[in-house]
Amino acid sequence: MLNKIRNANFSFNKYWLISGTILFGVVLAFLVVDIYNKTLEDEKTNHQKRQMEMVKSTAKGIDYLIKNLVNDMRFLGSYPDIKKLQPATLSFLEFYLRHQEPGIVHTVFITDSKGNIQYTAGENFPRKAEQYAKAAIDNGAMQKEFIITPVTGDTGTGNRNNLYFQLLLPVFSETKAASPVIAGYLGYLINFSVLIDQFIKPLKLTKDDLAWVIDGDGRLIYHPAHPEMINNSTKRTRAECFTCHTSFEAQNIIIASGKPAAGEYEVLLNAIPKIMIYYPLSIQTVKWVIVISTPVPKVTEGLREKFKVFFILGFIILGVLVSFGGLLYVVNARRIRAEEARRTIEQIQEYRDQINQSSRLASIGELVDTVAHEINTPAGIIAAHTDALLLAGSKTGNITPTLELIKKQTKRISDYTSGLLNYSKRIAFNPEPVDLRDLINECIFLLAHRYKPKFIHIHKEYANDLPKIFADVRQLEQVFINLLNNSIDAITSNGNIIIRAARETTEYGESAMITIEDTGTGISNEAINKIFIPFFSTKPNHQGTGLGLSIVKAIVQRHHGEIKISSRQDIGTTVTLTIPVQPDNKRPLSRN
Repeated sequence: MLNKIRNANFSFNKYWLISGTILFGVVLAFLVVDIYNKTLEDEKTNHQKRQMEMVKSTAKGIDYLIKNLVNDMRFLGSYPDIKKLQPATLSFLEFYLRHQEPGIVHTVFITDSKGNIQYTAGENFPRKAEQYAKAAIDNGAMQKEFIITPVTGDTGTGNRNNLYFQLLLPVFSETKAASPVIAGYLGYLINFSVLIDQFIKPLKLTKDDLAWVIDGDGRLIYHPAHPEMINNSTKRTRAECFTCHTSFEAQNIIIASGKPAAGEYEVLLNAIPKIMIYYPLSIQTVKWVIVISTPVPKVTEGLREKFKVFFILGFIILGVLVSFGGLLYVVNARRIRAEEARRTIEQIQEYRDQINQSSRLASIGELVDTVAHEINTPAGIIAAHTDALLLAGSKTGNITPTLELIKKQTKRISDYTSGLLNYSKRIAFNPEPVDLRDLINECIFLLAHRYKPKFIHIHKEYANDLPKIFADVRQLEQVFINLLNNSIDAITSNGNIIIRAARETTEYGESAMITIEDTGTGISNEAINKIFIPFFSTKPNHQGTGLGLSIVKAIVQRHHGEIKISSRQDIGTTVTLTIPVQPDNKRPLSRN
């Protein structure tokens, strides 16, 4: 039977081990996937941060360039011939243009106050540039400030990549009037394509980064992958715009936003997602938004390769650990089986010893039963005659102390034989309903002559729902008297004994739990494991027989109850009894 239980426990542990391994694998996989996803998100975020810093520097560079160009225009506008709009201005403009940074300034020109071109220097002036200049002057006209026009292309040449914008600075007539009059405008035609080459195209963290620019009206003014879409607006879409896009919601959000930000979007349904950052650049009334977008797989490509190696190494390590764990399991299983076989042999031998001991105890019990009765008979006669002599009083004379000694020793013989009879279980077992409150109170009353001289205080704590139990009242009385006597003996003076009784529900049914706690000298750690051994006693000068707790345990087990004792030396001892309410609530008997 024991082997079956152990085999069942072994199988149970094996299943737990397998389940634990599977659970560990699932949790580990979840954690790895979670770490992988978070690492990918961090990689995307870091990529966007680096892009943002790069675009921020570019935007500052463009803003610095335009401000320098405006400062140059202010310097150029201070030339007297320009203020007078004289023909000599042309040669000066050409000289000035030759000393500018090549490519950025396409044409330098002067208009009258209405925007009509008067003088130009540099490359051919685009056909519609004058119209844009007039429109800017009519709409802008911020006195004493420069005007910037939107970026546009020279559509007249059929080259939509030839993009430019204009800077216009008012030139005031030389007059001493309080409000000077605008005589005309000095203008720069800026080659936007050269500006793109110098500032926008270098914006690449990877070969797959794509930088593009839209203006505040939603017009695409630069896109390296779709030059045919230049000047198309998200606010005025055509059918060809939806060959690549399902909507322009992301672009409209970019235009409406006034702050740098980052995001993620898809151009087409089920297309590769992209991450992007956008940075708005506002110059006077013109707004440009620089955007960099990157396919997500390209951002995480290197990281995924590293994780692939990590996963392979992880699986190899996991395989080694599982193999090592399996080997340990097999070795440990064999060791456990060998240990169980050894324990089984030891237990078989122990059971044999117990059977032999039980046979010897049974024989001793028969002998004790006979001897106890044989001793009790003459002891009773001696005690009776001693009492008769003591009752005679004066006739006994000086032998009274001797008679008292004989009576005391006779009682001691009777106590020993009673203890032996109780231990050998020769006393009949007569269970009946017992009220524990009454029984404990009766035992306390019987022992008043012992605890009162020592000034011991008895504290009783009975639960209101304390049940009656089905037990042998005389035997339980002996249990409580023995336990209370032990507590009284352990207390020198001015101590406390606390008795608690309550209902307890266990797996075996309803029980009564009684606790007797004292503040006595306690029991040492060495002695507490021997207290239930017959004839073992911790009381000094052979005051006890050593059978009290052995009898108590035998009676409690006869009632299918349980007894536990805990103690701390010089602090006190606590005894806990658990006795079933009904005799059929049987728990396994303790082997202690």
